[in-house]
Amino acid sequence: MIVTVGMGAAFDRRLAHLGITQIRTPFRSPQANSIAERWVRSLRTECLDHLFILNERHLRRVLAEYVRYFNR
Repeated sequence: MIVTVGMGAAFDRRLAHLGITQIRTPFRSPQANSIAERWVRSLRTECLDHLFILNERHLRRVLAEYVRYFNR
């Protein structure tokens, strides 16, 4: 018997392995999803589009600095 796992479950496991807590959009709350999408777009256009990310450690440092900037 072969059991296949969809990409969603594999992605969830990968996030858990990296120590990332997954937060799901509240049911019937499209406003929450738009806020999250706006933040990701800001991150990409204001930060990541201007840098070469060298490795995961570098990415984490850049993200931490951007979060500090964004919350000020």
